[in-house]
Amino acid sequence: MGATSGTATPAHSLAASDGTDDSYVDVTENMSVWDRSVLSLRTDSSASGAVTVDNLVLDAQTPRGDVSSGDLNRPTLAVFQTGNEVTLSFGDGVDTSNIPTDDAQLLTAHLEEEASATPTTGRELLSELSNENIDNLNQNASFTDKRITLSGDQELTVTPDKPGHYVYVLATGGNLSTSNGDLEISGETTVLGVEQLAAQDSPSDVTVSPTSPEPGDEVTFDVNATELEGDTSHAVAVYDKSTFTTSQMTVNISEQLSTDLSGENVTIKHEIKEFNGIQNIEDNVSVFNQRIGEQTGTGLTQFGDVVSFIANEGNVDGIETDVTGETTLNASTTAVKASPETAVTVETYQNWTEGDYRWVHIATGSSSDALQVNTGTVTIEDYTSGDDDGGGGGGGDGGFVDEPDGDTSDGNESEQQQPNAAIAIDPNPATVNETVTFSATKSTDETQDSVDYEWKINNGTFEGKTVTRTFNEPGEYPVELTVRTEAGETDTATATLTVEKDTETEPDGPDQPDEPEDDSGFPIPGFGVGVAIAALLSVALLLSRRQT
Repeated sequence: MGATSGTATPAHSLAASDGTDDSYVDVTENMSVWDRSVLSLRTDSSASGAVTVDNLVLDAQTPRGDVSSGDLNRPTLAVFQTGNEVTLSFGDGVDTSNIPTDDAQLLTAHLEEEASATPTTGRELLSELSNENIDNLNQNASFTDKRITLSGDQELTVTPDKPGHYVYVLATGGNLSTSNGDLEISGETTVLGVEQLAAQDSPSDVTVSPTSPEPGDEVTFDVNATELEGDTSHAVAVYDKSTFTTSQMTVNISEQLSTDLSGENVTIKHEIKEFNGIQNIEDNVSVFNQRIGEQTGTGLTQFGDVVSFIANEGNVDGIETDVTGETTLNASTTAVKASPETAVTVETYQNWTEGDYRWVHIATGSSSDALQVNTGTVTIEDYTSGDDDGGGGGGGDGGFVDEPDGDTSDGNESEQQQPNAAIAIDPNPATVNETVTFSATKSTDETQDSVDYEWKINNGTFEGKTVTRTFNEPGEYPVELTVRTEAGETDTATATLTVEKDTETEPDGPDQPDEPEDDSGFPIPGFGVGVAIAALLSVALLLSRRQT
């Protein structure tokens, strides 16, 4: 999750890079990097206490051929527990027979608690090293090193001793030295492997209710980041576990791997075409110190847009995406800024398929070591869609049934099921580019719940009990809300939003072009929230770990 980590898998070979001289990239006069260094060294996510999430099927292709035909050595994403050993290895599928092994060292970088700059990933650390920005590195990270005897198939162990982000660099040459946490490079160095991980003291406490929600239910997560203090950013993502883990994504790199790889040379091919869900992000929320503006996105979010968002936040501009499938991933995210203990509500859609859904909770504070995560699964099941045959008695309250006369109760059910649509707009009137909230929370009484909310705002259609939009032109905007119950009863309400010019902040002079309306929601698995890439591009898509 926070650190994209996994167990090296022996079934796939990295032998396309044979360790000969043309397999190394000279980044400075004294430093060269093996062109498989960022692809080969991996942590073992089976370490004791690790919080893990199954990744999607992640491939890579380079000019030398397929690097991996299965999982890019990241079948599992993890956040590790401090004080427990973590194994680092190249794995049986990596051909290290020709790599140099003399004077090997393992360099550890721990991001400083108050750091506001790089490095937060192995790629960024290599970039700083290649630009000889040692002073900048020493200001933002604390370094230690140890000498090791290196053989290509051996395993190394590391033990994160405090929470936060770590980057490990395996190098030969014997010319890396550290003193009081500062790094110095005194001569020729060859980098053979780079890996990063995130560590926490303990997982966050999470209680989920209802424990077995139905499609369309709101799921409440009572979360407690027990190790954090003060303002805390909480993000919870819920997504279809099976659809995510069986989907494939391929990173196609059209030029030789190097530290200055341009996004123009990278194409991400993905089977997931779009997300189907609701993304609710409060203002002032940050995940790993990355500020995220207030957003509400409903309906279908294009996966390619999420890929581009993550790539841009990762400082790789111009990345291309290519949809290779028609997969829709049911997924929703909510992010709030609150105290360490709070309740986070994630909305689902009625059209979500039944099955196991994974949830990921991420809590971060103001410093890089303020981190707690947890994960689990919840089964979404429609209890009203069971078999109605062979009843064996009962009062007819086993759910809504498709009978024309509706006579399954005391005759008053139709009247009770009639919804009442009510629109609340705040503010109204609004000013240009001001966030406007459209709420249907008063559309039903205390005993009846509408299960579907459809909004038609100007020329757009949205779903959800609450929708947030901005408008970049003054004028009158028609608003229509239709609510629908499980029995198929509907009610519609209409209203008008007035948007006025912002006379207080609009300067005199020629009109400026309007800013485009932001139609994108917060990225989810891979989610960034994370992680990730939830990583989210995995729960590497759940999380984006770049510091602002």
